Amino acid sequence: MKQENIFENHIFGTTLNQLNHHSNNTFNNIYEILPRMLIDFIENQPQPVIMGYPSGKIVYCTDNFCEMLGYSKKELEGLRWDVHLTPPEWYLQDLKKLKDLDTNQKTVKYKKELFHKNGNRVTVEVNSNILKIAEDQSLYYCFLNNITKQEELENDLKSRRKLLDEILKSCTKEVFNANRQIELEVTKNKRLLIDFERFVNLSPDIFCAIDREGYLKQVNNTVEKVLGYKKEDVINKNVRQVLHEQDLDVTMQKLQMATTDLEYNYNIVNRFYCKDGTYKWIEWRGIYIASEGLHYYVGRDITERKRVENEMIRMEQLNLVGQIAAGLGHEVRNPLTTIRGFLQIMGKKAVVNEYKDYFKLMIDELDRANDIITEFLSIAKNNIRKREKGNLNQVIRALEPLIKADAIRQDKYIETDLKEIPDLLLDQKEMRQLILNLVRNGLEALPDGGIVSIKTNQSPKGVQLFIKDDGIGIPEEILNKLGTPFFTTKKNGTGLGLATCYSIAKAHDATIHIDTSEKGTTFNIIFKIIN
Repeated sequence: MKQENIFENHIFGTTLNQLNHHSNNTFNNIYEILPRMLIDFIENQPQPVIMGYPSGKIVYCTDNFCEMLGYSKKELEGLRWDVHLTPPEWYLQDLKKLKDLDTNQKTVKYKKELFHKNGNRVTVEVNSNILKIAEDQSLYYCFLNNITKQEELENDLKSRRKLLDEILKSCTKEVFNANRQIELEVTKNKRLLIDFERFVNLSPDIFCAIDREGYLKQVNNTVEKVLGYKKEDVINKNVRQVLHEQDLDVTMQKLQMATTDLEYNYNIVNRFYCKDGTYKWIEWRGIYIASEGLHYYVGRDITERKRVENEMIRMEQLNLVGQIAAGLGHEVRNPLTTIRGFLQIMGKKAVVNEYKDYFKLMIDELDRANDIITEFLSIAKNNIRKREKGNLNQVIRALEPLIKADAIRQDKYIETDLKEIPDLLLDQKEMRQLILNLVRNGLEALPDGGIVSIKTNQSPKGVQLFIKDDGIGIPEEILNKLGTPFFTTKKNGTGLGLATCYSIAKAHDATIHIDTSEKGTTFNIIFKIIN
């Protein structure tokens, strides 16, 4: 598609000509590079962009839009977005959405399908807006997000025992409203600045500009949505103050590389601290404009994607441990039982009286090995458990005397708050094991006088079980490894307790979520409500 289209001729060309003839006006140098900055932002951001007339004619699109649909820009010149790219069943929806856009002058977000050149369909999320290029002439411009692979991934995750069916549902659901109108009396240069700000704030991604020393000079409103900071909180703040310390060296190294190699378009994945003290994973794409000494970035929140990847790794580890346990567990337990029996018989003979302590020590260690194998085998159990209709509150009440006795012996306390909840399909024995493991872990994390609280309730997500301690929290480097088989911080731990909990939760179509801070840790287990 030719670059001499009406969008660039009318907006960029006219504006630059006026600026060249009025170099002594009140606007500073930033206004002179706005058209080029706008082109750079469009061409370098991860989302495909298309612009067209209400008549259906396409006047502009980015390279990644062409890649998404398999066309060249030359091929798209003769096509109409409403006839050639849109399946017939989506046409009426497009008309309605664009009518809403013309009427309300607000950003319209919706999902639709587009035809690929090969005849396949591509599912996209569309963020549409309208740009007035003349009093009687409008131009639609749309950000597209290709969600075809995302939907395929969601279906794949559901098929893998439905463990992660809700994790990928988290995505950006809204964008900031565009300005309702532009006052007629503002100059064309000021209108271009306002349009540019609207264009940037439309995106669900973070747009920012950083100088060579790492200070933030510009940022869009999305930073508050993603990280919780207001714009005024971060402007002129150094990124080192909010960047995760483990990502600092790599990030600053890539910034330095960009200043020396102007052709270097770089991607960075790092962690930024939110205002509430947590952190999020952000994937950045950027360019460096040497004349301004600024790095321009587009950043996307990929925290949920990271969670999915970690959960998939955890599932594979549990499956691997299960396969090993199923093959070796019983073979190891049988000879241990034989050895223990002979040690008991021999230990009763008078000739070995002086070695009785050694015999007792060996038997105790064999019992400990047997306990480890028992936990090992519990991970290996087939997912087809003996699940019967039952109430989680009844399981907790049955365990309450036992866990309260454990707490009292340690000078600690148990509190329960059990709301009315529906019945679930439960393996009672395994559910007792899950609750005991988590409660005892919580008690071990407490100082004397500490409290572990057990709560249940029903929410739109399902039946929720909360087990909370008011300890000192879990360090970040340990949190990411929880549930990994054989990982433990306890002196005599096996590293199988939490792995067993994850295995039990998976078998019950439940998910485990962990919230931790210096004020304590909460394990939230969410069970799906049965029909």
